[in-house]
Order: sequence, then C-alpha cells, then structure tokens
Amino acid sequence: NDMQGENVWPDDTSLSSGWQEAMEKFYADMIVVAEGLTKAFSSSYGKAEDHLSGYCKGGETVSLMRLFHYFPYQAADSKFPDAKDRIGSSAHTDWGLLTLILQEQGVTGLQFFHEDEWIDVPPIKDTLLVNCGDYFSLLTGGEYVSPLHRVVSEGEERMSGVLFYYPAYDAEIPLLVNREY
Repeated sequence: NDMQGENVWPDDTSLSSGWQEAMEKFYADMIVVAEGLTKAFSSSYGKAEDHLSGYCKGGETVSLMRLFHYFPYQAADSKFPDAKDRIGSSAHTDWGLLTLILQEQGVTGLQFFHEDEWIDVPPIKDTLLVNCGDYFSLLTGGEYVSPLHRVVSEGEERMSGVLFYYPAYDAEIPLLVNREY
C-alpha cells in the first residue's frame, strides 16, 4: 500500500559512517521492546498474551521512529513570557498503539496533563518512557488511557528518540459501541 515503502535517508556527508546502520538497529531493537510490551500489557488486563500483538503483525512496516530536536526558548524572541506558552509540541494524544520515548538525560520538557494541571516528566537515566496510544485505549476498552501530553521548550535544547508503534495497516480494530470513558 501507499503507506509503506523504503526509508529515505539524508545524503549528508557530515554524518559519521555507520549512522544509518546504527539507526536501523536502534529501530529494530525498539520494535522488539514494543512487541514484548504488547504481550505484557495484554496479560496485565486479563487477555491472552498475544491479544494486542495479533493486531500488530506487520505493524513494524508502518511504525516509525522520529528524532526530535527542540530548540531552546529565548525570551527575547517570544511574545509569550509564561512557560505554558513555550510550546515545542502542542497538547495531543498519540493515535498509534504504543509510543516509546528515549528522552535526553538532564533536560525536562515532556509534560502530561493530570488532574487539571501539566506535570513535568523528568528523564530517568537508561529508561524508556512508554505511552499508550489511542488504538491501545480502544483495544483495551478504556482500561488504559491515551494521555494528553505536550513538550514545552525551556532554556535548553532537547533531543528525544521516539518510536510510534502502530497496529498493522490492515488490522481490523473492533467497533466499540456505547462506551463511555
């Protein structure tokens, strides 16, 4: 289908040799983690271990990894003096199944909306942050909720590596009728 195809890699001679292979390995490793998480999460809410992974067979071909570079907020460049207005990524939920985030050590910017306030999510060394996406919420009947989150830009530049793990392109997601969340 048109949603699948070869990766297009930059033609940049300033990048060190082996960077493309390193990124491909990182992507493959993140897919393995996501596949393991689908088994654990399926079991966590009383389903067969392969319940969620059944929707994801082939999903690694439409899943994607993005490297985000958030530039530092500069007060002189902005009309907005409040931190809530220094947006690196506006408030949203992720529509996929799972999102795995590798945050830059020592630089906070990710925030979750909880009980009517934005809560900072500081990075923890050598850990991945896992977000449930909208499909995950649907497939669990609301047992897991896709969190509203954003990235604010503070005084430091910030990098993150994010895997958006999707169900397969042709996965049949069951219709949920009369559900309230």
